[in-house]
Amino acid sequence: MIKKGLENQRKNLQQLELKNEKILKEISKIKRLKKAKGITLIALIITIIILIILAGITLVALSGENGILRQASKAKEETRAGAVEEVKDLWKINKNIDNQTEDATAQTLDELLADLERQGLLTAEEVATVKETGKVTIGERTIEFESSAMTLVEMYKNAENCEVTDGTCSDETHLHIGDYVEYTPGNNEAVTVGKFDTGYDEEQTYSVDKTTTWRVLGLSEEGNILLTSGSPIKKDGEDPYLYLQGAEGYINCVNTLNKVCGVYNNPELAEETRSITIEDINRIGGIVVENNKVYKKDNPDTNIDISGLLGKEDSYSYKAGDYAPENYMNDVYGTNATRKSAGGEVNSDAYGYVYESLGANERVYNMLFSEATSTDKYAKAYWLASPGCIVVSHEAFFSPGFVCRRFVCRGATYLFGSEGGWYASRMAVRPVVSLKSEITIEDVAKSENQTDREVSWKDAYDNSNLGESSGSISDNKGLVD
Repeated sequence: MIKKGLENQRKNLQQLELKNEKILKEISKIKRLKKAKGITLIALIITIIILIILAGITLVALSGENGILRQASKAKEETRAGAVEEVKDLWKINKNIDNQTEDATAQTLDELLADLERQGLLTAEEVATVKETGKVTIGERTIEFESSAMTLVEMYKNAENCEVTDGTCSDETHLHIGDYVEYTPGNNEAVTVGKFDTGYDEEQTYSVDKTTTWRVLGLSEEGNILLTSGSPIKKDGEDPYLYLQGAEGYINCVNTLNKVCGVYNNPELAEETRSITIEDINRIGGIVVENNKVYKKDNPDTNIDISGLLGKEDSYSYKAGDYAPENYMNDVYGTNATRKSAGGEVNSDAYGYVYESLGANERVYNMLFSEATSTDKYAKAYWLASPGCIVVSHEAFFSPGFVCRRFVCRGATYLFGSEGGWYASRMAVRPVVSLKSEITIEDVAKSENQTDREVSWKDAYDNSNLGESSGSISDNKGLVD
């Protein structure tokens, strides 16, 4: 009985152990499941957070301040603005052509705006803005179609019949010859000219002097406002004058003078900046040069040419042993200029007149001719980029033009002669600025009547000895054969 009882008890213990083992397995399984479910939840939360961050980054990349969508829109607006400005620029060119001709071919502003709206380049709101203000902003670019400010050309034409010519006109819509304006040159580098340019052994340098005053010189043949400096411009250093000498000074005088004056260019305001010429002065005074005669428009029967050269000896035929400036430049610099031979001719085109013959008012005299006489030590005598040839019976002489003493001359002296002589001279330089036709009074303001901001040249410079030196060619360079 006892043995049997013990056996039953052992079996009960084994069954209990099996149950406990199953329970432990189930508990372990539950723990594993519980742990597995916990890890999945954390991963899910982290994944969601990462997705949210990526979505935010994507949104910023697409629509942020420098986002893809904004940049694409900006590029689209810039392209549209560029197209509108290109059409506007072409329209303004056509309008400028119309202003200089009798035939009107350019569209009106309303017609232009209608076309731009039809092409989808301007919205209806933008068209209305242009009509109201004359300009429109597309993206970051403001495009000006018409300025409410008057152009300088319009102001000059308004003043053509004005009787007040002494600088006291109070009409703000008028612009007269001699009026001062606030032209500002660009930040240009200094210009240096050397022996090839001038024939002079020393280099000569010009830098921008922004205190230079600027005055209205009139209208060009193309209809642009011309300005000139209130006084001639000065060379760097103590000596303000430009020295020109011999064949180089004659052959290169136009390029050299224009190069020097170009230092005062401003490409935003000016079409070109060059040296003053005798044609600029003729235009102011109504001087006509034709049929070997120089006369005023209102008095065609009176020849005012004091040289007496035009119409008398109008050509010179080279002889073997003569000298020609082209030959000299070829021999010395290898310029491949067309050589002059015996029998070749040069035409006389030099002339000159006394500047009182202009009949212009005192204000114009002061602007163009003050301090150019012996009384003023020729302080403001200046070169003209108007080379000419003087022909006499036995030789020819070549020179730039000038304003000096009481004369306006085209080539009426000489730097180089067919007899082999050379001459060096010094005078000041005077720039002319041709403003763009659309420049308004807002771009280049009119100044109060003023005097030059610098001291009088005659008090500072003595140019009484205009001639620097002279001589004859000793090595036979430039010979005609």
